[in-house]
Amino acid sequence: MSLISCPECKSQISDQAESCPHCGVPREKQAQPGLRRVALLFAVALWICVGLTVVFGQVRTHPPRDVAVFSSPDGALEVREIRWRKPEPGERGLQGFVRNTTSASYRQVELELDLYDASGEQIGTTLARTENLGAGGTWLFAAPVEQASAIDARVRRVEGTR
Repeated sequence: MSLISCPECKSQISDQAESCPHCGVPREKQAQPGLRRVALLFAVALWICVGLTVVFGQVRTHPPRDVAVFSSPDGALEVREIRWRKPEPGERGLQGFVRNTTSASYRQVELELDLYDASGEQIGTTLARTENLGAGGTWLFAAPVEQASAIDARVRRVEGTR
């Protein structure tokens, strides 16, 4: 047996009482202490879900990591997972993967990325190139970025020479 507060008069009463001895409010109409906790937890969980929906709704403007960010016109080369590299002192850059989806090799593959600042203005481009990308192969590219104000990049083109 423990004491609880009557929701009507706030007096301390037994949790076994059928009604409040001070104001007469029946026990059925009194809020259960556990019920308040459950309602509060539900409200908090609902706000968390709404917050996550807003956050992940914004993140979904970018493709999921396992889907090609960009493909060559013929679909033979796919660019995936473009990320900012962990910088070494004095270096900035982008990295990601280019996948050859065909059964033929490429002698050379070139990737060009447009660079954008915080206002969304294009402020430059960067290039990455590799030799001999085999059939079904994947190339981990690294493209230097010299523009300190660059915060975003988009693929302009990916081309291969067989």
